[in-house]
Amino acid sequence: LGHEATTDRIAEFLASKYAEFHETDPKPSKPWPACIAGRMVAAL
Repeated sequence: LGHEATTDRIAEFLASKYAEFHETDPKPSKPWPACIAGRMVAAL
């Protein structure tokens, strides 16, 4: 990430984005890791 991020913050981020990923309709064409990687770097 290039800077410090607490495990709590990362866990909250992943949990919320995982829920969003599964609620998206239509389903994303990319798998979960590919969808989350860029968002994680930008958000954290």
